[in-house]
Amino acid sequence: MPGPWWAWVLVLLFISYGVHQERKARSLPDCDDDRVLASIDKMVRGPAEQRAAILGHGNERLGMPAVSGIHQISQYDSPATRACAGTLTFGRIKRPFGYTLESKGDEGAFVMERGVPAIIKERLEQWDWKRHFRHRHYTPDPMGMPALRKAFFAGVGQLAEGQRELDAIHDLQPDARCNQASRQVGVYRCRMLVERDDPKLAAAGLPSSTLLDSEFSFQRDDSGQAWRPAPGFAEDFRKAVQAARID
Repeated sequence: MPGPWWAWVLVLLFISYGVHQERKARSLPDCDDDRVLASIDKMVRGPAEQRAAILGHGNERLGMPAVSGIHQISQYDSPATRACAGTLTFGRIKRPFGYTLESKGDEGAFVMERGVPAIIKERLEQWDWKRHFRHRHYTPDPMGMPALRKAFFAGVGQLAEGQRELDAIHDLQPDARCNQASRQVGVYRCRMLVERDDPKLAAAGLPSSTLLDSEFSFQRDDSGQAWRPAPGFAEDFRKAVQAARID
């Protein structure tokens, strides 16, 4: 057997790990598996308080909701994760419904977590870029994910109703890269996907959960080290909120 013995041990361990991960991926149920559908049914037909968290306060009285058109939108192998989407219908209202399934064992055990389909899909695709291609833009260039999240929340906190807006944001996923703004030296425009509760929609009896899919402006702070929201951030946020209401 050519080569040192420890090299062959590493090869065997690597093969064993790959077989284990493939087994976990195969054991992960499909998006429309009966066990998954039962979990969804339990989630959307639970107590009024639980339904309100999904449908928005006041909408839980519109009748029992149902989820249809379930399909897979993305998949990630390690950890074994499947992203799914469908349409949630209650009364005359329809809205996107998304969730992820993550394997928790070799015997088909899984954990389901609800989320916005667009955000779920973007997040898994960025995981895939990182694993397969070592793409240097899988985190927003040149800022990086932590710095961008911090700068975004700082910008939201500076708005007139900053604390209420911060409380209304439930999830955030930056796009894979930022682009330098034209005619603005040092300013970068970064696409963000943001799950936000809209109080005006809730007051009108409509689903309050919205998706902000827009670009926001950022720049270096005075130290030249950290990032901060650029002067146009507040206007960016206003336009994103308005566009989400129209959608």
